[in-house]
Amino acid sequence: MKPEARERLRQIRLQQWADPNGPYRRTDRTTRSGPKPIGERVDKGYVYLYRPDHPHAIGAGYVKRSRLVVEATLNRVLDSHEHVHHVNGIKTDDRIENLVVLSRAEHNHIHKAGRRPPAQSWAAHGLDGCTVCGRRDRRYMARNMCHACYESERRIRLKRG
Repeated sequence: MKPEARERLRQIRLQQWADPNGPYRRTDRTTRSGPKPIGERVDKGYVYLYRPDHPHAIGAGYVKRSRLVVEATLNRVLDSHEHVHHVNGIKTDDRIENLVVLSRAEHNHIHKAGRRPPAQSWAAHGLDGCTVCGRRDRRYMARNMCHACYESERRIRLKRG
């Protein structure tokens, strides 16, 4: 190869190294499978962005994009007990109109409300509730009792022998 061609090739490679979007872009770490690019990733339907300096960054420095959108709108960092809820249920829809900040308890209450009742419900056994305490909000266990009453009866039976 002629020296002029070699120099020209060297200049092209240097430009590619300098280009942040080029084939030799920098990475935050190298794994056995190759370089891991900085940017975004999707896990369990949520979009995560690489923000290693964020106080709530997880693992390799990623934060949910929905959390970053809400923080930018509120001009503050959300506390660890504040959760971002997607109103329409689409995890990748991070428009501010679709996001609501809730406490952990409120967020759990919303998601549990949509769940189906367990297969062994009180109605399936033709009962109005537990025969011991009368509560219907606890799940059915056995012997026409809720889980708590069944466990207390079981402990008493075990003590007797």
